[in-house]
Amino acid sequence: MIIKDILIEQVINMAYILMIFGFLYLADKLILLFDTKVYYKSKTYAKLKNTISIERLEIKNIERRWYFIHTLSNLFITIKCFHDVVFVLFNPLKAVDGEFNTISIATAIALHLYHVYMCKKNMDIIDWIHHILNAFLVGFTTLFYYKGRLVNFINFFICGLPGGLDYLCLTLNKYGLMSRFVEKRINVFQNNWIRSPGILTGCVIGYINFVTNKSNHNPIVMFLLLLFNAGNCIYFAERVTINYGYYKKNKEVNKII
Repeated sequence: MIIKDILIEQVINMAYILMIFGFLYLADKLILLFDTKVYYKSKTYAKLKNTISIERLEIKNIERRWYFIHTLSNLFITIKCFHDVVFVLFNPLKAVDGEFNTISIATAIALHLYHVYMCKKNMDIIDWIHHILNAFLVGFTTLFYYKGRLVNFINFFICGLPGGLDYLCLTLNKYGLMSRFVEKRINVFQNNWIRSPGILTGCVIGYINFVTNKSNHNPIVMFLLLLFNAGNCIYFAERVTINYGYYKKNKEVNKII
């Protein structure tokens, strides 16, 4: 009976991923329809067409839709994870065991699968490493093995509210509604003051539960999951901070010139 329940649970999880992938495909087509009917006729797009090549323009069109899709997915994940975030903050020693809603982690996996489907020709080595290691290896291991509200707590900060702010700003920038400098400044703020502290807090809570024997999970698997999540947040926080510094410096130099 236990094996049967586990199999049913995993079938449901895979169904979540396929269903969400389908919703993302539909959202992509609706955004493309909006771009065709509205954005492609705007002065902003006309100006963009005159400054870059056709190949680069097509890449930007795909990037813009991807940012929009990412924003919507982050919003959904934020909503689905919020209750567990509050629970873990007030009950940290009950964070690693018990039932939780898996649809948020399934959404994160489906989102990155759709990114590969949609943008594989434009993905660089960092994108592939991030997707294979953090999104798929960590994501599927967590979905099929790990239980506990801590999953949604960490996912809230990895692919929820902070990411939603970032990709909303990227979307607005691509539609000409926000400057690149402001987008980068907000991204640095949310990475260093929201995303990183949230993920690292989740990792510390997981570690405390581990050393106090509150978790029934395999210690090696749990340690690796926490390590990969911590590494993810530190690496990308460093990356966006350095990028913002370069951009700000170049902006100031060009202003002086």
